[in-house]
Amino acid sequence: MIFIDLEHKRPTDTDIPGWMPWTQARWDAWLAKSKQLVACLAALEASGSRDERNVLIDKNKPHWDALKPWLLALSGGKCWFSEVRELYSHYDVEHFRPKKEAKTLDGIKRDGYWWLAFDYMNFRLCGNVGNRKKGAGFR
Repeated sequence: MIFIDLEHKRPTDTDIPGWMPWTQARWDAWLAKSKQLVACLAALEASGSRDERNVLIDKNKPHWDALKPWLLALSGGKCWFSEVRELYSHYDVEHFRPKKEAKTLDGIKRDGYWWLAFDYMNFRLCGNVGNRKKGAGFR
């Protein structure tokens, strides 16, 4: 697995090969929208509306997909898990900790890490074959 120090990387960085940096205003707007979405998720969770919460997550996929080119540049064009360049499939922005449902090794399902659904520190770039294989699995 590729290690990329997301704590010290931002879409505003000018030293990432193959990346056209975002303005600080664009990054701040992205973070503000993330914060607003998580507040909405928290309200839905508090009211017991998990189905609506999960619909809101799905509906806002374009928000995390906006970071796909940045994640691709950070990884040097490779899947973060397999370290392989995907030549025949597309990349996904994978949520390292699953956002809606998590499954243990013995198949037991539990609620996911919904509060991390829009946290860029939880994102990884993954070839879609590997992403489908991983599914909701998280140990």
